[in-house]
Amino acid sequence: MAAAANSDPSRELSPGTLVAERYLVAQLLGRGGEGLVYAGVDTQAGAAVAIKVGACDDAEGRARLRREAEIAAQLGSEIQGVVRSLAWGELPEGGLFVVQDLVDVARPLSLEEGSRRERLRRLVEAAELVAAVHARGVVHRDVKPGNFLVDDAGKLFLTDFGLAKQLGAQEEAGGLAGADPLTVKGQALGTPAFMALEQFKDASQVDQRADVFSLGAMLHLALTERTPFSGNSMQIMTQQIRMEAEGRSPRPSALDPSLPADLDQLCARALELRVERRLASAAEFVAGLQAALAGPAERRADTAPLQSAPIPSGLAERLELPVGGRPLWAKLAPSPDGRRYPGRLEERGLPILVRVAGEPEREPALAAEARLLRRADPSRVRLLGALETSGGLALVLEPTPAPPLPLPPGLALDLGLDLLEGLARLHERGLAHAELGWGAIGLVTRPPSLSAPDAAALSQACTQGAARLVLADLSGVRAFPFLRALAEGRRSGALPPPALARPEAAPERVELANSPGRCAARVDPPKGDVYAAGQLLQAMLTGALPEPASGEALLARKRREAAGELSALSPGLERLPVALAPVRELLGALLAPRPEARPSAAEARAELARRVQARAVQGPLGPIERQRLLT
Repeated sequence: MAAAANSDPSRELSPGTLVAERYLVAQLLGRGGEGLVYAGVDTQAGAAVAIKVGACDDAEGRARLRREAEIAAQLGSEIQGVVRSLAWGELPEGGLFVVQDLVDVARPLSLEEGSRRERLRRLVEAAELVAAVHARGVVHRDVKPGNFLVDDAGKLFLTDFGLAKQLGAQEEAGGLAGADPLTVKGQALGTPAFMALEQFKDASQVDQRADVFSLGAMLHLALTERTPFSGNSMQIMTQQIRMEAEGRSPRPSALDPSLPADLDQLCARALELRVERRLASAAEFVAGLQAALAGPAERRADTAPLQSAPIPSGLAERLELPVGGRPLWAKLAPSPDGRRYPGRLEERGLPILVRVAGEPEREPALAAEARLLRRADPSRVRLLGALETSGGLALVLEPTPAPPLPLPPGLALDLGLDLLEGLARLHERGLAHAELGWGAIGLVTRPPSLSAPDAAALSQACTQGAARLVLADLSGVRAFPFLRALAEGRRSGALPPPALARPEAAPERVELANSPGRCAARVDPPKGDVYAAGQLLQAMLTGALPEPASGEALLARKRREAAGELSALSPGLERLPVALAPVRELLGALLAPRPEARPSAAEARAELARRVQARAVQGPLGPIERQRLLT
């Protein structure tokens, strides 16, 4: 039970307080938006209890707490696993209290920990509780992982019936029948990331299928570690309305193509936005999930051992790889550079890329990249698995082929929006990509592919939200303090210095690579990324990568740029359509010789979106912004 940061301090109960002449307060467990929660003892039964004191004195808040108590009392007496209300009433000093069973050492249900099979088994238990609630004529209206508690023995409990309603009748504030002042017609109630579209529109009219949608969102989370929709209430509702109009529903296979078809189909049916086409009951959801768990693919995932094997360097070999939480056999081809091995999963024929450090000194950077990629982010390559081999760490990744050059201007602008978004997300975490260049970016497409589509097909896929540019190699990512320490001639941490001297790099980074410790005042880690992004966007618009150079030649060219004697802007920009004049101006700011004159990545992305009249697109890769200046 959650309890209130804004609770009235005078309402706090001291240890030893006797509530309703029976329940002894022991200690405060927590406070939250709904009130204060205490651990206590039932002095008559000798049992541990939880005592919840409501934070709201308004009629709606008091009625909601009373309704939660009544419904939980009814259901808890009939269903093992529903947190039972034992008593409720008014405190002498004002305010409503509810006494409930205390879940020992309670923690919220997590659907992002353990193996996939373990997460699905937990979800079956949760869905069975929801089905049992539905069988008693109640819809919960706030089904989500946080409303399931796991006790110290591993038993699952369903709690928080503050938004619940009786099916087939309307509630009144003091009971389970009559008018329902708590759910105003047209009002949205619930947790947006787990809410069905009809619940956004009018929560008073929903039935058990709204809870089925929430279970589908939990299944999506268990399979991909992401909810099917993200953002604030209005953003999520807008995404759902757009997808409903297009006749689509979210599919977890859009994020993990290796998922078994039966799980993907079950999740899509539970997340159907048109309520009449959705799975009809939680019982059907349970049956579908149990059937998927009994299937051969999931049985094999539960029993097959994970083997370590060397990365092949000659002819294609078979290798057992952990993909999507379970081992799968893959066939790998020879590597073109000793670091990247293309391959395919034998079971489904899906393409993958296995990447190794290549050099022992880069092993710590690859391990750091693996840690970074374990946190899913649509602007980065997706990590499918990682394993220790006899040759060191290997990352199993979704393939990210390089974009074809030249690109149509509109397509280049779409990919530029993606690139700047990825950098802005990275910078929010205090990280910079010190090796950002053409080899560090790539395309994610649906369906996945080892090779990039031609420009026409890629343009269409981008427009439909089925392709985007991502940061594909993050082994050059370093924290801001690391790069600032390097600029001062110091080493910070165990990671090796990044390879800073590259044609796409900002002048100050090339200077740093040649004279560490002598240009600390000029090094601004995120602004160095912005310069490299400008070079890459320029290359996509003109079809020409920066002129290759290294050593003294590269240093001399970058010093001329820093002195204002040489422009980083390509003459090829002059051949672009007149409509792109505002974009040329923005490129000039990105490629400014001095870092303080460049915008941040977030500012650059917002400005580019404004200049190209970007609009939101909902596609297989989720919500994404695309330009309409040239459409």
